[in-house]
Amino acid sequence: MPQTFGAPGTTNIDNVNANTDTLETLLAAAQSVARLVSATGTSGDVANVKASAATLYGIKGYNAATSIRYLKLYNSASAPTAGAGTPRETLALPPSAGFAFDYPQGLAFATGLGYALVTGSADNNATSVTAADIVGLNIEYT
Repeated sequence: MPQTFGAPGTTNIDNVNANTDTLETLLAAAQSVARLVSATGTSGDVANVKASAATLYGIKGYNAATSIRYLKLYNSASAPTAGAGTPRETLALPPSAGFAFDYPQGLAFATGLGYALVTGSADNNATSVTAADIVGLNIEYT
């Protein structure tokens, strides 16, 4: 006897799509978005996005500077110190262009999620970006 899945008159594909849509809707509802614009400081633009365990799903924004900038992500329960410690990820932000980094499965940060915006890629770089170099920065997380 054949095994059936779902309501009469629907195909298995219909059921899969319905379940996927439900999962995407639930995931989207559970996500938070931090919206930020770079300021300027003496030791990099730093902030804490979440002070407890976090999962990162995406980063989008625009680098208005004519030079490359770097977004460093830290596993940290407080705002990190630019140039100190080892970032979990260092992302190059292309000059005068939009950027998008997607983590469909999520990137886990066990302690918390912090970031620094700087002008150099080295872990110890703490050179601040100029105000409004990075605009429309959206960090999607749970």
